[in-house]
Amino acid sequence: AWSVAGWSWWRLANEHGRELDGATQAARAFEQALKVEPGRVDLLSRMIGRCHVLRAQHLGGQERVESLDDAVAALRRARTQTSHGRAVETELAGALYERAMVTVHADRAAWLDRVQSLLDAMQPHDDTQLAWLQANTLWARADVVDARTAQTLHSRASALVAARLPHLDGDNGDAWLTRLIDGERAHLRRLSGAARITRLQQIQTSIQSHLANVG
Repeated sequence: AWSVAGWSWWRLANEHGRELDGATQAARAFEQALKVEPGRVDLLSRMIGRCHVLRAQHLGGQERVESLDDAVAALRRARTQTSHGRAVETELAGALYERAMVTVHADRAAWLDRVQSLLDAMQPHDDTQLAWLQANTLWARADVVDARTAQTLHSRASALVAARLPHLDGDNGDAWLTRLIDGERAHLRRLSGAARITRLQQIQTSIQSHLANVG
């Protein structure tokens, strides 16, 4: 009964305007189901994790942090039990990234290292979802390290996105191009003088090339 209730609430959570309430109720139902059906820990824990990730998207402050902590804990539990390792690890990496980004700047690196560790084992270049997460993780790591390391991380992220852009269409292509521009703008803020001017010229040429390919 609890599992049925959980799936019903989850379907409701995917309706516009009912996400927070539906995800909250679904998480509670799946948690009760897990107590009754501990043998289904892989599936139920994964769903609990998904619910908390969705909840976090509609929360702020400490409530968002706590929801992401719950998501990470549930997905880690699912990871140890499931035979669908890559899919669960992808969701766990995503939850860890979101958790990293709500952590104070001084403590963010440790969370991002955990994300990177998972990504390194999954060859993110072969998967669009993972490649997106990898690029964002590299840029986030570039924001918490020294200038020389940041340059390396930024170059990796930009090259990854640039390589994927020709294979993306419509809204996906627009989102990746926008992210590339945002990443470049953040990197420019770390440069000065001639280095900034040179990089800006390079970016303008690169972006114009990508826009021409889209057109």
